[in-house]
Amino acid sequence: MARMPKSLSEMLPQAAVLSRLQGAAVAVCALAAFPIQAAFQVSNLANSNAGSWAFTSATPDSYLANSFTTDGSDYVLTGATLGLGNSGTSQTTFQASIWSDAGSSPDTLLLTFDNTPTLDGGETFQDVAFFSDDGFTLAANSTYYLALHAIAGSLLSWGYTTDSSVQAPGGWGIGFSQSDTTMRSTNGGSSWSSIPASSLSAHRFGISTAVPVPNVMLPGLFGLGLTLLMRRRRRC
Repeated sequence: MARMPKSLSEMLPQAAVLSRLQGAAVAVCALAAFPIQAAFQVSNLANSNAGSWAFTSATPDSYLANSFTTDGSDYVLTGATLGLGNSGTSQTTFQASIWSDAGSSPDTLLLTFDNTPTLDGGETFQDVAFFSDDGFTLAANSTYYLALHAIAGSLLSWGYTTDSSVQAPGGWGIGFSQSDTTMRSTNGGSSWSSIPASSLSAHRFGISTAVPVPNVMLPGLFGLGLTLLMRRRRRC
């Protein structure tokens, strides 16, 4: 008596099985190419605001900056949220940017966020979001600086915390010290100096990213497809 096939895959030619596996891999890769909802990779915004570093007579060349570090994967940057306030009497329009690391200070401007939020005079500290749709990749195991300056208005004020704890699902970190992690520039970033502090501190902010960039995940997907194919061959 002829043996009845146990599954549909046993009735399909091997080429058809391979075709189906390839189709499934393409579908998974297509899903991987579209980032899911962005989320904080690192943030200290839950920490209490202990004060602010400020330029009271800011110009567009006045910058404040704080370092952060990534973990072992590449990520697509989608935004940053900063704890900002405006204790002055007139509006301030902010612009945020990402800079490379020169070793102990910002080096080269890499990206400027798309939006320029405005705070009216007298507004208390609040979380202000900046966005980017440029698809900029933050490299694995790297240090960057998040910088802020005022493109309109004379008061540049960024809150800080003396609490070193961070909320980070991976191995990201936020620079926290009295010297080379909180920086300022008065000449548009041509040179930087540390912000003198009486205690350890860091600016309050969070960095948002999409999922790790697709090419980080593709080797695993191809490996999974190869494993499935080998199992299917052994059963045929």
